[in-house]
Amino acid sequence: MGVIPDNRKALLVGEKAWWGGTITEEAQYAEEAIKIAGLDYEVEAVQAGACEEDGTFTAYPNKYVIRRVHDKAPYMIASDHYKIVQPAKCFEFADELVKDHDIRLQYETAGAMFNGAVLWLAARLPETLKIAGDDVVTYIFLRQTFDGSGCLLAGITPQRIVCQNTLTLAIQNSQRVCKMRHTGDLDAKVKQAQTVLKLHKTYTEGFEKEAEKLLKIRIAEHRFDGMIENLLPYPKEATQRVINGIDNKRCELRLYMDVPDLANVRSTGWGFYNAVSDMVCHGEAGRKTQTEQSNRLIKVMDGHDLLQKAHDLVLAYN
Repeated sequence: MGVIPDNRKALLVGEKAWWGGTITEEAQYAEEAIKIAGLDYEVEAVQAGACEEDGTFTAYPNKYVIRRVHDKAPYMIASDHYKIVQPAKCFEFADELVKDHDIRLQYETAGAMFNGAVLWLAARLPETLKIAGDDVVTYIFLRQTFDGSGCLLAGITPQRIVCQNTLTLAIQNSQRVCKMRHTGDLDAKVKQAQTVLKLHKTYTEGFEKEAEKLLKIRIAEHRFDGMIENLLPYPKEATQRVINGIDNKRCELRLYMDVPDLANVRSTGWGFYNAVSDMVCHGEAGRKTQTEQSNRLIKVMDGHDLLQKAHDLVLAYN
């Protein structure tokens, strides 16, 4: 039985990542990763109802408590349409994605938060891209929830090694993420996702071409302020506190544009996009909580709105 999982109980390889966790020297196969990350628990659905004064139990029709088995920790109320995908099954699903390529996945990050209600895992694929002299690697990732906050999500995401930036470019005609609701024929949905994600090379090839396109877009020094303001605009009727917060984020982004590892691409669309990724992945949180870093990781892997907006701004630059 694993320790009750949260964002502090996570598997990490090599050195401390921006979302925190337990560091190991090598990536782990599924069996060990599950234990190290505290994901060796199971979830069940039990009839919801009420204990009456006379000691009898009144069941609520078609209402079930989704809870963890070993300590009865409740996550949510669901109908009988809800299908549970156990944590261990998520690893099996990820392994299945690459079984036709003679690859046995080794997991570099995995963990959970909100008392085990949300979990994630990521395994590095063997391909490495070279973009502007930097190594960019690709990960398969999964996110699962038991509290109704999201669907079962599987996808692929590149990461720039030098700064641990996660880069989620949307590539035309190439699906990066599959989302599966916890209802209906979940096995069929999983098989469909496996079919799509087995084509990850299509995405990585498209990603490489898109990155080269952004590298060729030269951005004049005096235009950066306008792009930052478009990326981080003031809302209508914003309070002074909100304005101050946005001003701080704008200043932070300018600092990230001057970091040494972007020196050779600073005046390009690729440099601007990576500066935004730096801020999204590593920037100061507006509100600090125990799960802030884990929440941020999941948002980035899902496809962070600011990263997509930065991509669109660069493509629209003229």
